[in-house]
Amino acid sequence: MPSGKLQVTAVTMRGLAENGLSESRPFVGCFVDASEKQRTQSAAGPEPQWNQTLTFNVSEGKSTLNVEVVNEDQNRPGVLGGGSVDLNQVFQQGRAEQWVNIASHNGEQLGHLYINLVFT
Repeated sequence: MPSGKLQVTAVTMRGLAENGLSESRPFVGCFVDASEKQRTQSAAGPEPQWNQTLTFNVSEGKSTLNVEVVNEDQNRPGVLGGGSVDLNQVFQQGRAEQWVNIASHNGEQLGHLYINLVFT
């Protein structure tokens, strides 16, 4: 496994309105190593737009990006759901764009998060 810098740009999310969360105010939290967690700003709406880049150090042996979507809306605060991304394709190609499945704690599909990844 390579080591280097990973840039994660959280772009948008879809599916919140279909799950009764059209009034949510979520942010995206990510980490490759649990000791280096980062988050985006919060964004409102049924299809929030972040367009915010987070940069992570990737050490040897780490190949998974963990993602959580957390709601800061005062009426329904807390973790909405999460997912993970296998980084091996990004390591090989240097970049990737993809929709990440976000599932709630009970395993139900919550929506899809669109991210751009760049590895150097």
